[in-house]
Amino acid sequence: MVKAVKKQKKTLKPVTKVITINLSKLTHDVCYKRKAPRAIKEIRNIAGKLMHTKVYIRRRLDRAPVNFPLWFYFAGNMCETLPANVPRRVYTYLQLRLYTNMYTYTLYVYSCTNDFPYPPPLPPQLLQDVRLDVKLNKFIWSKGIRNPPKRVRVKIERKRNEDEDSKEKMYTIVQHVMVDTYKGLLNECEVNE
Repeated sequence: MVKAVKKQKKTLKPVTKVITINLSKLTHDVCYKRKAPRAIKEIRNIAGKLMHTKVYIRRRLDRAPVNFPLWFYFAGNMCETLPANVPRRVYTYLQLRLYTNMYTYTLYVYSCTNDFPYPPPLPPQLLQDVRLDVKLNKFIWSKGIRNPPKRVRVKIERKRNEDEDSKEKMYTIVQHVMVDTYKGLLNECEVNE
């Protein structure tokens, strides 16, 4: 007889990664008054992806991203609901806080995919706690809101939580690493036990 193999749960271990982030690419198409806040959001997103941390940050919908399913735009109080008989191309108004944007969608593309009408639940091993260091925040905002630095070298650490009452056992912290030049730098990874 074949014995059933039990799947072992993947446990998160403390890890340290040092990477260089090109902020000029991430904030290229953003208007001047939103560059520094967008840079901080992008750093959080990158840290979340590298440390297997799920970070939900809803960006301003100034253009229609392709990777979002159609239900995202028509859910809740964000905009008007779809009528029952919608043609292939639909013009809708999205009302987000104080401004209104108009988009055109091809609904046939979205009807071909198997998207759930709700976001999938988070796996239990993923963290939601991403913390930015104060020095990194000061470095990003050092040139003002319009001109964040083009590149930044950061150290991303996954640490054990000291509070016993906290929901998550681990958290991710992002710290600034000072370097003279960014040329020839590679990503570094080390596992801390």
